[in-house]
Amino acid sequence: MKLTHTLAYIFIAGILSCTAFARDPYMVVTRDGKKVGAAKITPERGGDLTLTFERGSSTVIRRRDVYRIYTPTPSVIESLKDLSKAGKHDQVISGADKIYDQLKYLGWADDIKAIQAGSYLATGNEEKALEALEEGIRYTTNAQEASKLYQVRIDVYLQQNKLKDAKALLDKLDLSDDDGAPLGLSIRAKLAEKDNRPQDAAQDYLRIILLYRKADERKEAYDGAIRTLKQINDPIWKDLEAEMAKEF
Repeated sequence: MKLTHTLAYIFIAGILSCTAFARDPYMVVTRDGKKVGAAKITPERGGDLTLTFERGSSTVIRRRDVYRIYTPTPSVIESLKDLSKAGKHDQVISGADKIYDQLKYLGWADDIKAIQAGSYLATGNEEKALEALEEGIRYTTNAQEASKLYQVRIDVYLQQNKLKDAKALLDKLDLSDDDGAPLGLSIRAKLAEKDNRPQDAAQDYLRIILLYRKADERKEAYDGAIRTLKQINDPIWKDLEAEMAKEF
């Protein structure tokens, strides 16, 4: 997608659009398992949530009682991802905090800080990446959200060659959702590469390519598989390179 708007403009549009969805686009799951749908959610100071229903009545759910929040993805989140994919890391770093302040109580703390930390890491600022991750963890409400931030922390550990720390953190990740399996394979492949086991890494990268056609990790898996297959002198890398050119 061509990015033709400034991040600030997209931010305003994304926030305003949060109130314009169809009936009950939001849902809050409380820690006792209750599911509450709403037409609109407004975060209050301190993180309590005011849920407004279609007929205008409302209720408040305390932050301590929130387990998970389901909302339509604000366009500003997608735009932040696009900036990151386009390598515009300075724009991600400078714009993420304002977005975070607006959406951190609506279940987006993990996404925003994971993206920002990734951009810090891409620009070589490991300390700032870790700070962003710690900040994001403060506002997650469950282990699955925290896992997104731990994933980036693993990348930091890999960049620092702290393989033992990376392996220990991998064991703590919640990889139970549909995205978890290819993500786990991707991390395991990176660990194998760092541990000088290119054949093991190649096998995990190939599993992602063969088994998970819609995984976010596919492009990275192609790159990793080609790289490691070259290392072990397996000519199949040429076929993968041709397939990758067709797909991407």
